[in-house]
Amino acid sequence: LLEACHVAASGGASARALALVEAATGGEQLEDPYLRGWEYFARGYIAYFRGNWRKGFEAAEQADVMFSGCANVVWERDTVHALSHWAQVYLGSLKTLGQMLPARLHEAELQGNLYAVWALPASISVLHWIGRDDVAGGRTAVAPISERWSLRGYQIQHWNEMASNALLDLYAGDVRGARKRVEEGWVPMSKSLLTKVQIVR
Repeated sequence: LLEACHVAASGGASARALALVEAATGGEQLEDPYLRGWEYFARGYIAYFRGNWRKGFEAAEQADVMFSGCANVVWERDTVHALSHWAQVYLGSLKTLGQMLPARLHEAELQGNLYAVWALPASISVLHWIGRDDVAGGRTAVAPISERWSLRGYQIQHWNEMASNALLDLYAGDVRGARKRVEEGWVPMSKSLLTKVQIVR
C-alpha cells in the first residue's frame, strides 16, 4: 500500500496506483484496523494527487480514525494529518483547517514530536496563518524546520521551508525575497528525488 502512495505521488499513474491497492486488499474490505487505515491512507494519496481534494481529505480523516485505535502509529497519523491539511487548503476550507491544525500542532509540540512539528505547518498549510493575516505566526510555526531538523543534503524539509517562507514573503509583499528563496533552492532541489513528486514539480 505504501508503494501505491509512491506511484500516485509521481503523477499520471493513478490507475497503476489503484491496481496496487486492489492487489493488496484483494478487492475486499480488510478487517484489521491498521491495514484498513493503510487502505484509506493509500486511497487518500491517490485522490489527492489526482486533484480530488474532497476525497483525499475524507480518506485521510478515515485513515486517522482507523489508526487511532492502533499502537505505534505516530508516523502514520502525522502523515495523514498533513495530507488532510493540504487537501483542506486546496478545498478552500481554511475554517476547518483552523480547527484542526493548531490543536494537532500543539499536541505534537507537547510530545516532542519533531516529525509532526515540521510536517503539519509546512508547505501550503502555512495558509492557515496567511488567512489570518498572521505572517509572524506563520514564520514562528515554520522556524522549527530549520532550527530542529538536520538539513544536510537536500531533504523534503528544505523544500517545505522554502515553499512555506516564499508564500509568506509573497503575502507580505516581498516578491524579491520569495524569488531569491526559490532561485537559491532550485539547483539543489532539481538534483534531488523530490522532482519525481508531481506537486513539487
